[in-house]
Amino acid sequence: ASNEYLPVSAVRNVSRFLNRETDEFVWPDSPAGTWRIFRFGYVPKVFGWMGCYIDHMSKAAFDEHWKRVVVPLLGVLDEGERRALKAVQCDSWEAGTISWTDTFAEEFKRLHDYDLTPWLPVKAGVKLGVSGLSGRFRRDYNETVSTLIAENHYAYQKEVANRYGLLSIAEAAGPHQRQGDVRRMQGRCDVAMGEFWMPSPHRPTPPQRFMVRDAASAAHVYGIREVLAEAFTGRTHWTNYPEIMKPCADRSFCDGFTRTCFHGTYISPSLTDRPGDVYAWGTHYNPQNTWFEQSKAFNLYLSRCGWMLSQGRASMDCLLYAGDAINVFVGMKRPSDGLGTGYDYDICPTELLLRARVEDGEIVLPSGIRYKVLKFCDINPKRNNNLQSKPSIINCPPRQMFCPWTPLAGSTSTTPLSTPPYTARICLCITTSKVLSTTPKSSSIHIPSKRPPYPNRHTATPSTASMASITNLKATRLHPPSSG
Repeated sequence: ASNEYLPVSAVRNVSRFLNRETDEFVWPDSPAGTWRIFRFGYVPKVFGWMGCYIDHMSKAAFDEHWKRVVVPLLGVLDEGERRALKAVQCDSWEAGTISWTDTFAEEFKRLHDYDLTPWLPVKAGVKLGVSGLSGRFRRDYNETVSTLIAENHYAYQKEVANRYGLLSIAEAAGPHQRQGDVRRMQGRCDVAMGEFWMPSPHRPTPPQRFMVRDAASAAHVYGIREVLAEAFTGRTHWTNYPEIMKPCADRSFCDGFTRTCFHGTYISPSLTDRPGDVYAWGTHYNPQNTWFEQSKAFNLYLSRCGWMLSQGRASMDCLLYAGDAINVFVGMKRPSDGLGTGYDYDICPTELLLRARVEDGEIVLPSGIRYKVLKFCDINPKRNNNLQSKPSIINCPPRQMFCPWTPLAGSTSTTPLSTPPYTARICLCITTSKVLSTTPKSSSIHIPSKRPPYPNRHTATPSTASMASITNLKATRLHPPSSG
């Protein structure tokens, strides 16, 4: 039945019966019973613009990308040009959803201390263990993706860039990253970065336009001085000018933005043609603009405000904790009803909260920033077991506020349960393509070679892909059962 939980002991890895040369699967002397055969694999992540993305969970992939893109550039710069190059920048995440890399299984075991292989059918909708354990595996899986993106892409970009005397800037705080804690990813950069837009049909409302707050929170809690922003992005050509741009900048300053990255200034072949060549997106902030010669005062205003706001340390009232914070994206400052109007806040990743201390009735993070209140974030109310090792915070003075949440149900144990015999069994096959076949009792199971179709360009980065199953691949001589 669809609601039946199967014991993990029912899962068998039969990858050895797949002939990787012919792509045929033959399971001789298969045990009696009804078996579901899952074949998991991965394909390159392809996007509809210009081909594949790199594998964001692999340091080896980053090294290859750096060797092909940055090293040749550094090799042709003269001394003056090299001094002018200060940083490398990674733009906003637009790589869709990724779920695998060559070393994923090993990294999962390192992070969570158990083998993910027998649990992979959960990714295809199978319920394993008891209520709560399948959900716990999915969370561990998602946390592994989040950790590998943070460490093997953003942290590693900073390590490599600094090795070459460059700063690392990344718009790691969205707006499309939904697979990790964006503040944790942003904390791996030298300069945090968000973005904000001018009003346009593409992003008409303030929550759609202002996306600086997560980068600012990361800067505050990790001790990063500057918060850069992709500024004044839009798609209303030749209609923007400083009078209507200033309120957008002011709103972003209030959200924590301190330094402008104009989107955009385009290099046009001619210095005299007006308006010259422009890109489809952004405010056209270049010398060909009719008001560019009058923009000095506005530029000075942006520079002065940004410089002043980057001095000293931010002062916030409340520290919000959102558990693993996967898919928690704030965008603009919007204090929850539980916090109340007029109070400011930051969202804190688990790794920093576990290193926090209580001093004079306030919570102090390693960066030195202090908060009078700790509140469990109602955006993502789960996983409070992270704080059990922090009695100094759990037992802090009464002024600290804790709001109730719902902990994830189920045991953390992955030991197979003692349960009555099940009539169904799950057979697991790990390969490099994707197939699902359901078969009844047989003395031998044979699935002929049949390559699955290449995934849709818009749904499927090298060495990454969503795990799924392709149905209706019929095993020879066999017929799928009517249920189970």
